[in-house]
Parts: sequence; C-alpha cells; structure tokens
Amino acid sequence: MQTGTRSAYDFGIMRSKNRFLFVLLAALALSVGLAVDALTVSDKDRLGRFIDDLIERPSDDRVGAALRYSDPLREELELVYGGSRRSVDAKSASRLAHELSRALDALSASELKLVQRAIEIDGESARVAIRVAAGDGFVNYLFHFRKHEADWLIRRVAVTT
Repeated sequence: MQTGTRSAYDFGIMRSKNRFLFVLLAALALSVGLAVDALTVSDKDRLGRFIDDLIERPSDDRVGAALRYSDPLREELELVYGGSRRSVDAKSASRLAHELSRALDALSASELKLVQRAIEIDGESARVAIRVAAGDGFVNYLFHFRKHEADWLIRRVAVTT
C-alpha cells in the first residue's frame, strides 16, 4: 500500500465508525431528553394532582389538601358559597382553615365521586373545575389559581349546587 493513499477498506471502516458514533450520540440524546421529561412536572400535572388530592384523600383530609395550595400571606383568597362571599387575607389568615372547611363542606362526604374535571391554564392564571356527586346531589367547584414562582395558589373558590 502506498503512503498517503487510503484504500476502500479504510474508508469502509471510517464510515462504520461514524455510523456507530452517530447512533451512540442519538441514543444518548434521546435518553437525556426522556430523563429530563420524566423529571419535569408540568403545571397541568400539578393542578391535576390537586384534584386527585381533593377527591382521593380520606374525607377528613380533603380540606388539608386545599390548604396546601393556599397562602393568604402571598395570595388573598375569596370564597363564594351558600349565597355569601368571604375573603381571607394576611390579616385574617387564622380563619383560613375554618372558612375553607365551610366552603368545601360537600367534599367531607364519605362517598364522593368525581363526575367531571377541567383544567385551563392561561399564563400565570389557571382555573380548575370539578363536579362531584356527594350525598343526594351534585356540587360544582371552580378554583381560580395564580402562579407564584413554582407554586400554584388558590385565589378564589366558587361553589354551586
């Protein structure tokens, strides 16, 4: 073989190595992408988890699930239920559990069935609507959320029967 010239055999080996490296890099990029996707929880997933917490928890812990998405020091909470409107802000934060418990009263039923759910996200605001069969009838809840950094906080709860 002459110096400075390559044979067809040498080019075949180079192409095989290049193909192998390409396949290896593509597999590596795909696996990194899947890992990042698995670790990233979307806003819709977070709000879906809120619904799951409200419905699937034992009846005495459902209000606790809503409390975990409430912080009147960062986001004033308006509650509309039973023909009345109440607000809980930083000054009245001690009333939060009591007021939220009253608004979410139907969720304390031992037998609770989720009939319908919807999640709508618009930038830093979101709405979560659920319809539940509780006791002898249906109750509709509409939760308005506002995003604070990575947290979605309830800013309004409207309850209708």
